[in-house]
This record gives sequence, C-alpha cells and structure tokens, in this order.
Amino acid sequence: MWASHEPFWLSALVVSYFSITGWLRVNFIMAESVRVIGLAFLVIVGLGSCIGPSEITIDDDGEEGGVGSLMVETVTTGDNPDPDGYIISLDEEKSEAVDVNGGAFFGDIRAGVWQVTLLEVIDACMITGQNPRFVRVTEDEIANTTFEVYCP
Repeated sequence: MWASHEPFWLSALVVSYFSITGWLRVNFIMAESVRVIGLAFLVIVGLGSCIGPSEITIDDDGEEGGVGSLMVETVTTGDNPDPDGYIISLDEEKSEAVDVNGGAFFGDIRAGVWQVTLLEVIDACMITGQNPRFVRVTEDEIANTTFEVYCP
C-alpha cells in the first residue's frame, strides 16, 4: 500500500520544487526589471540635473532668441589705484579692457544670465561685492552692474 503512494508524493514533490523555483525565478526577473527601470529613471533624471538651469529666452514663435546689452562700470577709490586698469570678462567668452574709473559696453549679446568677472586687479586692492557675479541680460534692454574697488 505504501508503494502505491510513492509516485504521487514524488510527483507532488517535483511539481512543488518546479513551482517554487519558477515562482522565485519569475520574481527575480521582475525584481531585476524593476531595478533596471529604476536605474534608467535615475540616470535620465541625473542627466537632466547635470545640465542645470538654462537661461534661454523664447520668442512668440517658440524659437530661441533675443539679444540685449550689458554695461559694466568700475569705480575705484583710495590713494593707490591700479595704474593699468582692469579686464572685464563675460563667461570667459568676451573681454574688454577698462579704466579704473570707467566702463565697458557689451552690445548685442544673448539674453540670459552672464557671469561677469573683474580681472587683473592688483593684490593691494579689494573688490567690494561678488567677483565673479551673475547678471541677467533681458531681451532688448541694457543691464547694468558696477564693480567697486578700494585701493588703500
């Protein structure tokens, strides 16, 4: 009598084994799929955040565009001003020499945010405020910024 039940138990054990391993295999594949999808999402989001904020002006037609102007002035006080003057740099793309009490005009530049840097200031002088600083240029307008320098 016991021998007649052996194939039943054996087949039940085999079916159970394959059912459990199949279930585990399906769950493993689904977990891997979720992990891959999650990783792909993180990569896409990560790349988007690496690009950073853009300062693009969109006109009515949906096209990129727009130009404006920027006036950068220098005001130097103190007894020992820099005899050679300074250099004003925009995003390290454009630069212009300027007197210690003068200005530089940058016309027809793209609208958006520009990094403006005052360069070639002698060590004895101190710049008041941020250097470099960020200035927003608006389409068809003139943006202004002034660097104040003190040379004791």
